[in-house]
Amino acid sequence: MLRTLALTALLTVPVAAQQTAQQIMTTALQKEAARQAGISNYVIIQSNGMMQAPAYYEKENLDGQELFRLVPISEWQKRRPGAIQDPAAMAAGMATGLDMMKGPMEREMASAPGGALMGAYLSDMMTDMATFSRAAAVAEDSISDNRAETIEAQRGRALFGARATLVGREMIDTFAVFHLRATDLQDIPLQQPDDGGKVTMIDASMWLDATDYVPRRLLMHMDMENDGRHVPLTLELLLSDYQQQGSLLVAGRHAMRLSGLMEAMAADSKDRKELEKARREAEKLRAQMANMDEQMAQVPASMRGRVQAQVDKALAQLEMLTNDGTFATEMTYRIYSVDQGPPFDWMPMPGRDG
Repeated sequence: MLRTLALTALLTVPVAAQQTAQQIMTTALQKEAARQAGISNYVIIQSNGMMQAPAYYEKENLDGQELFRLVPISEWQKRRPGAIQDPAAMAAGMATGLDMMKGPMEREMASAPGGALMGAYLSDMMTDMATFSRAAAVAEDSISDNRAETIEAQRGRALFGARATLVGREMIDTFAVFHLRATDLQDIPLQQPDDGGKVTMIDASMWLDATDYVPRRLLMHMDMENDGRHVPLTLELLLSDYQQQGSLLVAGRHAMRLSGLMEAMAADSKDRKELEKARREAEKLRAQMANMDEQMAQVPASMRGRVQAQVDKALAQLEMLTNDGTFATEMTYRIYSVDQGPPFDWMPMPGRDG
């Protein structure tokens, strides 16, 4: 009873006592700046359950602001030649973990829109995954240095903050959050698909923790136009399991859902063919799984459960994509080091996510 009364009081704060959306965003940016003030660089180890990869962030003055840029492997490796294997080979090796995302899924992820809106929270994830998936197919010197993307992401976040309104206070799990929403975002620049289509932002919502002012959920509605045909896309990102090292605070789990892909891919003949191929391969894999006991017996016991889980996960993702056009994926993030420079000596550790 007392808990119910407390929750009711929390969610029904008098309007006069509420902050505006702009005040909330200003506080969030100030808290973020304070946490990052004494940090020059940091390393995050990302994992999708089987594949691990380091992401090195370095503070730079970009567009008159101190911002953290995701530094490509090929760039930081050159600062200490010979410290690790050839960067292109290393990047290609890390891309193996995303082989399940080939074809239409890979192209959708590599060109996924929305990074310009939510700043580091969303653009980091999308940039990282796109870098993995294309690293094996492009020359290392053609990979973006991410400076323009970092500036664009910050500008997009500022535009969202300026136009947002406070919907109210809500709950996500056990956390009280501010729900901010902005409309008329068509002029926010987005990363565009490679096939000539155009993606436009329609509206977006952000749920910020009412205590730490970090994002707990992001939701964006977009429109994809191709040859006069319009397809709605919805992108959702849930951020949880925040972890802290020193003053650095990072979401340890990123769960993303991108819906509307089926309709978007149906408009492209090449996508349709690749999707049909993926369906056939999935059916073949399902049949093989019925007789996997012998193959699984060859897998070390310590890895057997993880391998099985990844096979199940891949099948579930493909099932979801082919049934209702939704792509879902989850990544874990772990702080590896702070102010120690690039992860020259990092090596994947079997049996753990980073």
